[in-house]
Amino acid sequence: DLAAVRLVGAVGDQVDAEWNNNTDGNVDIASVIFDFSEFGGGDVAGTESAGVWSASYTVAAGSIENTNRNVFVEATDDATTPNTNAPVEGTDNVSVDNQKPSVNTYDPANLANSVTTDADLILTFDEDVVASFGEIDIVDQTNGTQTQTFVANNTSYVNVSNNVVTITAPNAFVGNNDYYVLIDATAFTDSEGNPYDGIAVSSTWGFQTAADLEAPNLTLSYTLSGGGDENLTNSSDI
Repeated sequence: DLAAVRLVGAVGDQVDAEWNNNTDGNVDIASVIFDFSEFGGGDVAGTESAGVWSASYTVAAGSIENTNRNVFVEATDDATTPNTNAPVEGTDNVSVDNQKPSVNTYDPANLANSVTTDADLILTFDEDVVASFGEIDIVDQTNGTQTQTFVANNTSYVNVSNNVVTITAPNAFVGNNDYYVLIDATAFTDSEGNPYDGIAVSSTWGFQTAADLEAPNLTLSYTLSGGGDENLTNSSDI
């Protein structure tokens, strides 16, 4: 009687399987092998305690996203005769998702130029994601200074809609300047908790802003001899 934990296996989750020989009543079992290949693993030798053989596998990153995953068991008696059993009740209908979310497109594109100083930064993932507690840093390419830093789950600056993440930086960028973006590996996950690998190097997502040609508004304040304040707004370039 083979039984396994029912779960949705994400990266880092442990799949536990056991075979209870007390139910089957074999008296000469020498070894038991558990096959976790449908979870991205391989053969794992079981250990026995009071007639119950068990093994575990920790889900690693890969390319599996499927339901009805099974653990298979092969028991060998002391005459080295294997008996391979297909999974039975308790092992089917297990789901596994060991695919980390990845970015399909960056907007602006990497190495884009003439980016407006108030542009949003947009990542489109290959699956739906949720924001977590990792940081997002916008760095000045010239001197490596972090000009703006905020956490990914700060909804004032980061909006997540299904697989699209829109970053609205707290402050406008400086015109005619080079920037790059760094994102912690803990910033975004998929629905099963598989983490996005993040951006750790300057060459992944960088851009150059356009020159800021918009004239600032100048507000002059003065006091008339009769008392009171008046304001004059002038949009001339200064």
